[in-house]
Amino acid sequence: MEVCHLLVLFPLMSEYEPDGVNWIADGFVKKIRGTTFSARVSTQFENSMIKAARRIINPLLSDVHIFSDHRSGPPAGNSPGYGISLVAETTSGCFISADTAASHSRDEDYCSLADEKSDLMPPEYIGERIANVLLGEIAQCGVVDSMHQA
Repeated sequence: MEVCHLLVLFPLMSEYEPDGVNWIADGFVKKIRGTTFSARVSTQFENSMIKAARRIINPLLSDVHIFSDHRSGPPAGNSPGYGISLVAETTSGCFISADTAASHSRDEDYCSLADEKSDLMPPEYIGERIANVLLGEIAQCGVVDSMHQA
């Protein structure tokens, strides 16, 4: 098997005229779609993330669909993991997203992984956190989520 590396360079928007993009109406959120993913863990992890995210979002919007994508066996790789990605679509065609994956807890004093491997973050916490992050992005009334802005 041959390995190939591809380097893609995109120019910064600051090199263009300031009025390159002029989006006036951000619109209202009409639907939220999402996907949970997991590998080498129980499918219950995905169900927990979905329930936690829906517990926060459903009182605000009824058109919410979060799908699950579970892998097991050889296609799942060698390491356990799970995460969630949510995308809100507005009436003006804007897409605002938020996503995360489970990670090990970090030592707050040294900002690094602890010497001993800690447990992964609980799936309920991940579901709640990403729902709150998405609602925070929506509350900023932008047309592009802050992760994709320079």
